[in-house]
Amino acid sequence: MAPGASRLYMHEIIHIVGAGAQGYMEMTKEWAATRPGRGGNRLVGTWASVGATGNWPEVVNLWELTLEDWYGMLDRSYIHREANAHLADWWSRALQYRSGGVDRMLVPAPWSPSLDDLLGRAVRGVLFLQEVSAVRAGTASDYLAAMEREWLPVLRRLGLEVVGAFEGLMTDTEVVVLWAAPGLDAYRGYLEHRLADPGFAAWRRRAREFVTGWRETLWHPAPGTPLSGV
Repeated sequence: MAPGASRLYMHEIIHIVGAGAQGYMEMTKEWAATRPGRGGNRLVGTWASVGATGNWPEVVNLWELTLEDWYGMLDRSYIHREANAHLADWWSRALQYRSGGVDRMLVPAPWSPSLDDLLGRAVRGVLFLQEVSAVRAGTASDYLAAMEREWLPVLRRLGLEVVGAFEGLMTDTEVVVLWAAPGLDAYRGYLEHRLADPGFAAWRRRAREFVTGWRETLWHPAPGTPLSGV
């Protein structure tokens, strides 16, 4: 973690039971609505998977928090869990929609925007493109720096905007980047560029200096969430 870093992010992949994606996202929005003024995690977004691009049914949540929020969450959710009946009730109700999941704690790159910055610039998306990359140990920061210089300007010209660019807090071999497409045309422009433009192949060759494997998935935002364009 970079010295002086003040933000962390919790990235949750939730395994959904049956057709429970919408119900779980509504529960997530309900929980997030109780947080303003009380400290703790801030919801960046909750998204349902676009099934043709990855596992389904799944939901992804992204939360912004501070180190103190993280310590508080550990205390409330684990160390003194029995004293927090409202958490137990929420977890119990959530079982009707989810069967488990995979979480990761993330550290933002210096150029990764905060939620306040995204809201201030009115960044919105109808589709969100997520890249999860396996990188050689210790090269996550270098990969993200190269992405800022060489790939971020290209995607911005195509109409996509970065929502977050992260390395793992508890691993040195993973990078997660999330982009917002404000409309289908922006995603179409990106995909056609990727399929036909030699510049994309050049970027992937450059990325392989750091990356050993990568995967993209598409996510659709829940209406009424901070960055939702639907």
